[in-house]
Amino acid sequence: MRLFIALILIIGIVLVVLCYADIEFNKSFWPNLWADLVVALIFGIILDQFTSLTKKPKLAMVIKQGTFYSDTIKWERAVDGQYETSFRIAIKNIGNKMLKPEEGYWHLYFPGAIEINHIGDADRFTSPDKEHIRDLIRLPIFPNSFLDIGPEFKMKTPNIATFPIHYFFATEYRNFPKSVRMNQETGEVPYNTMGTFPVEVV
Repeated sequence: MRLFIALILIIGIVLVVLCYADIEFNKSFWPNLWADLVVALIFGIILDQFTSLTKKPKLAMVIKQGTFYSDTIKWERAVDGQYETSFRIAIKNIGNKMLKPEEGYWHLYFPGAIEINHIGDADRFTSPDKEHIRDLIRLPIFPNSFLDIGPEFKMKTPNIATFPIHYFFATEYRNFPKSVRMNQETGEVPYNTMGTFPVEVV
């Protein structure tokens, strides 16, 4: 699009010069103009390609509770003294390029001590041990936008500080967060390299 607009402007300038310049001027002007146009076109193509290469998506997982997005899971104290919460998860693209559909997977890990009371239609996402939720990213995520994913989670635990929830993304660009270290032979990712959510009791 930028190259097209530039081309239109150049054509307009050429037409103006053609209408008002004398013959002698045109003889010296046109050879130089065509040489400059070729150089400008090549430079524009290279610049456009370089700009595209430097643009990449950058993903973060956030929590959606009610209608608000946050990087913190808010827990409430239940009548029995335990902590409970409900939320959905969402992906935020904080990069400068759209992530296209099916360019990556999201992964979410729950400790065994967390009681998952209800996870909506999570059966299609869930591993046999119920601790690993994952799926393909099926819709585009534009820069500075959110995509709600997965089911609704309702959970209960006696100690929220001891059992963090972990996440990471595996995409065609790279893994997110940057700290993720995946074993290329087994596919295992250590918990201490994944992202986690801060907690808050309200």
